[in-house]
Amino acid sequence: MKLHSALRADEWWEYKLLPILLIAYITSYQTGVDLFTISPWILFLFVSLVVGASYVSLINDITDLEQDVAAGKKNRMLNIAPSKRWLLPGASVLAGIVFGYFYSFHLPSVILYTLSWIAFSLYSLPPVRLKKRGIWGVLADASGSQLFPSLLMVTFISFKTGQPVNITWLILVGVWSFALGLRGILWHQYHDLKNDQQVGLRTLVTDLNSASGKWVTIIVFGIELISLAGMLAFFNNPWAFLCLGFYVVYVMGLIRILQAIPIAVKPPENKAYHILMSDYYQVLLPLTVLISAAFVHPLVLIILAVHIILFPRNIYILLFNTLNFFKAGLSKIGLVIGGR
Repeated sequence: MKLHSALRADEWWEYKLLPILLIAYITSYQTGVDLFTISPWILFLFVSLVVGASYVSLINDITDLEQDVAAGKKNRMLNIAPSKRWLLPGASVLAGIVFGYFYSFHLPSVILYTLSWIAFSLYSLPPVRLKKRGIWGVLADASGSQLFPSLLMVTFISFKTGQPVNITWLILVGVWSFALGLRGILWHQYHDLKNDQQVGLRTLVTDLNSASGKWVTIIVFGIELISLAGMLAFFNNPWAFLCLGFYVVYVMGLIRILQAIPIAVKPPENKAYHILMSDYYQVLLPLTVLISAAFVHPLVLIILAVHIILFPRNIYILLFNTLNFFKAGLSKIGLVIGGR
């Protein structure tokens, strides 16, 4: 079995990592320090996150194996001998300890990095296994996947650039990342709802009725958007607002031309859908920050190139769809002119 497949990297590589990396970019940009100069530490942060995400993916598959088999759901651990299943998580833990040593020179950062590992261990591993304990599982997942790593970006980059942590920025990032993390795990639970019900796994979504689920979505998404508005105001980059306008137009194209349903959390059954704000967080805003930084320090173009190489998928999809929307618009204009 290939390592990429065993780690399920296609399920979290861009979706989970890019919003966190976005915070690293903006925080670095805000310090006024050349983004290229701080790039080795951004790479260090990124690799440490990959190690943690790999650990999470592996222990989830191992601890979910019995339930996945009962539900007839694919689990990659079935292809690995039982005696070898814990080797990769063990290696991830050892790597995490090494990264933790370097974080230990800054107390807030080592605490946040450690909390991420603790949150996901409690989420997956018995006997605690918060995954099957309703709201506690949701809180643990959101904290481990987005909240603690995003706060880590702020504290560690501030430390490495010799800047004091801006408390306003830290709070805005904390609220936004936690709300985004909540949306992510709620989407996952809705996506797996039938399987969870089949095996009797209790999650927050299995406990919610339709009305309460809508209210939870509205509240969480509302908090995320309000905190995002604060972050954009703090960032104070006009291109970030222009890209947000482009994103709104892009979503309208997805709806009208591709008939995709925009969702905040709950995916529709057997229909194309688009998770709101995903392309803004994963494509448009990170590129905006890097391009803006490159105008001040041209060597940042190297970081931009590496970013595109590492995360090409959603960039390609957005460009491909935008080109098709443009062609469709020209086609409609031609039809109108022809009709006259």
